[in-house]
Amino acid sequence: MTCSRFLLSICIPTFNRDSLLRETLKSLTSQLDPALHGRVEIVISDNSSTDDTATVIQDLRNEWQNVTSFCWPENMGPDLNYLKVIDLAQGEYCWFLGSDDVVCDGSLRRVLSELEHKPDVLLFDRFESDATLTAAPVAGSWSDLPDSFSCDTAKEPDEFHLYLEKCKDLGGLFSFLSVIVFRRDRWESIPSKDRFVGSAYVHVHALFAILAEGARFRFLKEPLVLCRLGNDSFCPDSGDPAQRYRRVKLDIDGYLTISRHVFGSDSPEHRMVLRLVHRITTFGLVKQLMSRFLHQGNQGDCQRLKHLLAASGMTWKSLSVQPVSCRYVRLSLLWLAVMRLFDNMRKVFAKYSS
Repeated sequence: MTCSRFLLSICIPTFNRDSLLRETLKSLTSQLDPALHGRVEIVISDNSSTDDTATVIQDLRNEWQNVTSFCWPENMGPDLNYLKVIDLAQGEYCWFLGSDDVVCDGSLRRVLSELEHKPDVLLFDRFESDATLTAAPVAGSWSDLPDSFSCDTAKEPDEFHLYLEKCKDLGGLFSFLSVIVFRRDRWESIPSKDRFVGSAYVHVHALFAILAEGARFRFLKEPLVLCRLGNDSFCPDSGDPAQRYRRVKLDIDGYLTISRHVFGSDSPEHRMVLRLVHRITTFGLVKQLMSRFLHQGNQGDCQRLKHLLAASGMTWKSLSVQPVSCRYVRLSLLWLAVMRLFDNMRKVFAKYSS
């Protein structure tokens, strides 16, 4: 039986983000008052950072007593760090928090109030800004549902299917860490949580498994954290089509392998996940390509197309790689790349739909 010393463990996996981590922690400590002393702890798992992360953690200890931290002797990759930070937690609930995101004013109290309703899994929305948080925050939502949503996935499967149908982003399926809260005992009850280490989505496996077993799920249509766009550790240069393709491929392989394993390839849940991932990844990548090549139109267009095709397992036999400035020629090259991309993505998805 899981023993809990606190109501909530705020669990932060980190690696070489000392200045950003300091901002994240400042947004938390500003909301921690003495009344929360016995209810909230902060847990940090450091993936062998080489910067000043250790000092940042020590400074945190000077501000808040309930701090647990761990530092790996070497970088173990994101998945094992995610698992470790939850292993260290002592709260009834765990809140994943990315070490570069900011907790909005009042959000800690808001989360604690939601936990009074005893959900097994809680998900909420986020604000989005740029990497330096200088752009005005924009509220985003993972779902087309008009309001917040609750269901018991075992007793109300149709309601859960409605939620899946209304998802419009992978964040609605737990791709974004900082909006996820869950019961620690439910997490610990999932066997073989390390099965998908290397996918970057080991946490998605555990959360899908909790929902598949039957869980009280709550989606709160309120943005409670501020996310830095353009700071994806899995895609350092989101403007590079080749890197973007590899990032998309990570989403496809991770989500569809996990979904098929947890829900079963013939299940309605897997089919809904498949449709969502297909819609988001394929059309999102094409949209990014069109923006990149049609509107920027610099002298490296052909070379970038070449790299994209190579990264996606395609060939470049019949096209010139000389710089091209003519808009119509660029459009033709882009069209060819998009068609090959669709064909390649179709083959990728085919193995997950049968």
